[in-house]
Amino acid sequence: MLRSRLKLVTRDDLWRVQFARGREEFESAFRILHDVYVSQKFMKPDPSGLRCNIYHAFPGTQVLTVTDRGCVVGTLSIIPDSDLGFPSDGAFKRENDGFRRIGQRICELSGFAVHENYRNDFGIALKLMVWAYLYATDYMGASVLCATVDPRILDFYSAMFGFQKYGAEVRYEFAAGAPSIYIGMQCFGREAWLREKYDSLPHEKNLYRYVQEQKEKQRVICGSTARTSRPLMTPELLEYLFVHKTKVLPTATAMQASIIMAAHGFELDFGRANLLQGEPVSLVPLDRGFEAPGV
Repeated sequence: MLRSRLKLVTRDDLWRVQFARGREEFESAFRILHDVYVSQKFMKPDPSGLRCNIYHAFPGTQVLTVTDRGCVVGTLSIIPDSDLGFPSDGAFKRENDGFRRIGQRICELSGFAVHENYRNDFGIALKLMVWAYLYATDYMGASVLCATVDPRILDFYSAMFGFQKYGAEVRYEFAAGAPSIYIGMQCFGREAWLREKYDSLPHEKNLYRYVQEQKEKQRVICGSTARTSRPLMTPELLEYLFVHKTKVLPTATAMQASIIMAAHGFELDFGRANLLQGEPVSLVPLDRGFEAPGV
């Protein structure tokens, strides 16, 4: 069984977890995501060398990275539910709406990539998953985590964390038609589940203790659960990443662009039509803005 083969390789002396904030951090995350997705045929190469999308432009989205001696070796994004919806809504809206109708607060895990040199053990993948779970529940108030994954790795999610499969397998357009399934996990009671499954195991297999250790490390970085008004992206960074470096905003629908601008508190100085014509764009702050929890 997968759980019995678990060996926690943490390398906390070398592996640093952080939330992308500046230009270099976002570009490094989107670059490894691009390279991994191209290698796995989840997308065709993009001229920018980056993979990012309209959901990354939403201010509530958190982009996690793990670095090894300064180089990004893994990334995972946490997307909160909003008027923008989720990437998975394209194929699994029924499943998402099932949670929404009963008042669940969903976060989607997306953009998961680990460098090929770090896939022989669960170290990087587990660190990203644990930090995403902790941040989504402790700082974003998530009651359900969902993801769209390759059916071949369902065992990793179900055995390690208790994710369940919902719905049927599909060819997922968001990942170039790759076979995909939808999985979800109830966050309430999850630590009790982890304690029951893991707390009697030796330290190197004890995922429950590992989660507690990582929770303390995350609190050092993120502080309390109080909200901060510090924006995640400046107008200049938003424009650089999603207008000039990639064409995320120019190719967005009018509704998507409107949601992004309203959420950030920025408006397009020359209007959306100029975006579509490739003319220079200036983003002007409005009086409102999204408040980011924790970090």
